[in-house]
Amino acid sequence: MTDPLTAHCRALELVEKATGPDREIDYQVCMIADSGDDPIPSYCYPTPFTASLDAVIALVEREMPDANWEVKRIGGAWHPGFDHCARVARPYSGKGDHEDGKPSADARHKTSAALALLAAFLRARIAELEQEAVG
Repeated sequence: MTDPLTAHCRALELVEKATGPDREIDYQVCMIADSGDDPIPSYCYPTPFTASLDAVIALVEREMPDANWEVKRIGGAWHPGFDHCARVARPYSGKGDHEDGKPSADARHKTSAALALLAAFLRARIAELEQEAVG
């Protein structure tokens, strides 16, 4: 069995490369979410995290219930095309305070709000897991 940090990093790598919905990524995220005491019901496999913003919001609220999160779409005259941006952060703790979705050289993975929020969630969980490993 893969350790949680490695599993989250692998899932983030897949999300960042995704250009749209992907059932393999959905499966990987289900495996991560099912590692706790309250697994996702088996009839939900795999939940369409990469296609459904509602599914990712439910995941964030389930796994990080006290986290702040936001999703936005930036475009128009200030930014050619559109980028979907997301942020997930624990309030006042400094844990998981990573932002995803800023315009970058490779913005292909920002093709949907669901992917942006999923990437931000995974980054926040990775930050927490790294902090837990240190101390």
